[in-house]
Amino acid sequence: MRRRLRSLPLVVAASLLPATGAYGALSSPDFRPTPFTKGVVGLGNATQVKINWLPGLFAPTTPQDHHDILAFDLDAGGPATSATAGSTNTSTTLLLTNGHRYGVHITACQKTGLCTLPLGSVDWIESTGATRIDATPPTGTMQINSGAVATNNAQATLALTGADPLIGGLPDTSSGVTEFKIDVDGNGTFPCSLLLVPGADQSGCAQTFAASAPITLPAGDGVKTVAVVIGDGAREMPTPCPSNIFCVLVLDLPIQGNASAVITDTIILDTVKPIALTTQDRFSLERGGAVTMDAVGSVETNPAVGSGVDLTSATWDFKDGSTPISGQKVTHAFAQVGTFVGAMRIKDRAGNLSDPRPFSVTVTPRAGESTTGGGTVGAVTGTPVPGATQFTLDRVRVAARYRASRLAGSLTLTGSSPQAGQLTVNIRATRGGATIRRTASVPVGNFTTRVLLPATLLPGAFSLRLTGPGGSLASSLKLLPPREGVVRSGRVLLAGSRPTVTFALANLPATALRGALTVVWSQGGRALGSVKVRSAATIRAPFPAGALRRAGAVRAELRAGKTLVGTARG
Repeated sequence: MRRRLRSLPLVVAASLLPATGAYGALSSPDFRPTPFTKGVVGLGNATQVKINWLPGLFAPTTPQDHHDILAFDLDAGGPATSATAGSTNTSTTLLLTNGHRYGVHITACQKTGLCTLPLGSVDWIESTGATRIDATPPTGTMQINSGAVATNNAQATLALTGADPLIGGLPDTSSGVTEFKIDVDGNGTFPCSLLLVPGADQSGCAQTFAASAPITLPAGDGVKTVAVVIGDGAREMPTPCPSNIFCVLVLDLPIQGNASAVITDTIILDTVKPIALTTQDRFSLERGGAVTMDAVGSVETNPAVGSGVDLTSATWDFKDGSTPISGQKVTHAFAQVGTFVGAMRIKDRAGNLSDPRPFSVTVTPRAGESTTGGGTVGAVTGTPVPGATQFTLDRVRVAARYRASRLAGSLTLTGSSPQAGQLTVNIRATRGGATIRRTASVPVGNFTTRVLLPATLLPGAFSLRLTGPGGSLASSLKLLPPREGVVRSGRVLLAGSRPTVTFALANLPATALRGALTVVWSQGGRALGSVKVRSAATIRAPFPAGALRRAGAVRAELRAGKTLVGTARG
């Protein structure tokens, strides 16, 4: 099949049929243009474009065998740009206009001069096609984890945008965004191994463009820089593979289109949890009072590579039944009496959550709320060993009331335990003395248990040691006397006909009651009379004047007004 160049532009399908010319058999060049051909912008809008083809077959060969290449500007209606190449050449470079569409003709002939001249000759064969020139790179953006400052997970996600601008504002001149490649360590290289073996680095290979892409950040905490290059849909014209030759498929995937500038973003990889600290961790106040707490002292474990503490993420659980609250600085009022062991936790900017930081708030009754005594439990201290599993206490309440110098009291312990076991409470006066031991069983998980206090326990200060599954905690106990005071001991001496009684007081009555102290005597259940006495650490009183001793047990009662303080028998 013979073709001659009749008029320009001419864009037809490539012909691969042999032809016989004046100089022998000839097959056309194999030319397969891409829709958009990549170029390199030179001076002004002149673009260097490489035209590739598979040479035509010349038989027999002659010194005049050659190819003529002609590109006609279809958008401007001309002019034509031409070049000549040898019979075995496979490419040439033309200066074309960026963004314009060209009809390209590649002719092969065995003659001197242009293959198509003179116009009446038929000694040439050609392959033709059309392509648009694109030398304008795309643009885009990239963010790691949607622009997060830090992360605690090496598995991250890139958010990508890309745009391929119109060239000179002309329509249909954008080849579109089609691919991208990643430099995961930001060192300026995009590794893409040709070896399809396990462990081969393919991180820098070009891949089909998508709005997001998963990546694995390099190991080790610190600032990580990731780079991306975006490619458009323009391609260099391929050189077809001859049908009688085995062609090697290249396995690596560089950016094939025009490449954008390198786009980078950084993120801090931080996998170590911060340390939660409060400006104060022990409080004592009356019921209805409030505490103000601040997390400003919290620190990053390794500030050199860490993401920094997020103070606004602090959460405070006061363990008094209220809802936990958040914020760097918080104020909370307590409506119940007891000791509350709250906890504060904080995150860093990577999302690592600290261990709980305990704080203790002791809430006592308001003045005048208890006239029969009472008690308070001091701060609960003792930080669990990191990684250990031990019981914890959220709240300790004491109930204490003295009646006739006898204590009706208990400790109520609320907390949680990693395992079932025994909780032991050791009570010891701070001034020394024997240790009183009380035990209770606790289940796995949350628990509330009650421990009775000895009826003989006198008002005063005591240390508490609480030992349970996995560890120990320390606290204190303070028992408050009632207004009428507390008798430590009482003894009736029956020598002679007029018995006497001695009361030793652990706590004196309130000032208002000290002038109303009397000792009331009885024998065999019959009242004998009363004796007015003065307040003192030791109070002695004789039998009432005129009273005669009879048969039966003798009883002496120390009273403050109408309130019974203590009893002695003889």
